Amino acid sequence: MGTHKKSPHEALFLRIFRDRENARDLIETVLPGPVLEHLNLDSIRVEDTTYVDEGLARHFSDLVLTVDVKGGGVRVDVYCLFEHKSSPERFVGLQLLRYMALRWTDCLEDKTATGGKLPTIIPVVIYQGGKKWRAIDSFRELVDVPSQEFREYAPDFRFEFFDIPGMNKEKLEESKDRIVLHFYLAILRSLQSPELKDILPGLIQGLFEALGAKTGMELIGVFFRYIVRASRFIGEEDVMDIMDNTRWDYEEIKGTLAEKWLNEGKLEKAKKVLIVLAQDKFGTLSQDLTEDIEKIESLEELDNLFKKTLRCDSLERFRGWVQRVLQKSDRIEADEG
Repeated sequence: MGTHKKSPHEALFLRIFRDRENARDLIETVLPGPVLEHLNLDSIRVEDTTYVDEGLARHFSDLVLTVDVKGGGVRVDVYCLFEHKSSPERFVGLQLLRYMALRWTDCLEDKTATGGKLPTIIPVVIYQGGKKWRAIDSFRELVDVPSQEFREYAPDFRFEFFDIPGMNKEKLEESKDRIVLHFYLAILRSLQSPELKDILPGLIQGLFEALGAKTGMELIGVFFRYIVRASRFIGEEDVMDIMDNTRWDYEEIKGTLAEKWLNEGKLEKAKKVLIVLAQDKFGTLSQDLTEDIEKIESLEELDNLFKKTLRCDSLERFRGWVQRVLQKSDRIEADEG
């Protein structure tokens, strides 16, 4: 469904919950107990698909999980729609209905509908916006039904609503044994609050003690890069101060983060300079060419392209150079994988 530049909220959500164990923790936290009793949670699979189109990708992300029902032979889909707008979408139920219909259509086309029936889809809305929201979790409430005689014509379903900023401390405490989920929820709950600076040291300590240095360090790097981009209350210097005042030796992660932030800043500037230079020489660039330049993650390659472009008279030749850089990057990733 096209490509788009991920927001920091979407990137973090997918980075955390495309992991099966974290996805399981999320399901166990969000779905009601009577439903969970019927599910074989060891069978959870994270599907490599999305139903969010290009026009809505700035506001929504999604995650499709499939789970077997105990006893075998039947599966249930859990469709998680993550809303990362600052204000809530009243008609989010309409988005869910659209995505559910697309999912069921795929089931018919790939012949995964069993027994001549479509699979049950459990829709879940995960909200992390800053404004309070009483979600209308029944679709029929969104339809103007003139009288009782018309109700049969209005489709109806309900969805589970998980309001992260609106969580109380008791609900957050219930997730404490699911360490990565707890870290994620605690950060998003306090993301736009001065409280975030106070709770981070304890969260870091718990993550390291539960996961060990290597895994903990990797995840802390992911979370810290998110925090400095998304929170109004914590910057890079605050992160370094927090790490200096903990009992763990963070020299390795501190150096890695500092280098990452520096390179990210240089990369963004280098991409902008290259785009401006190319537009000066060749006129307005097509959207796909601009997006290809945005995908380049090597300062060295950007610098080489900059030098070549100064001597280049052909847009097609420039386009070919960009494509070769991306192909080279893909080969390197494939070899490393």
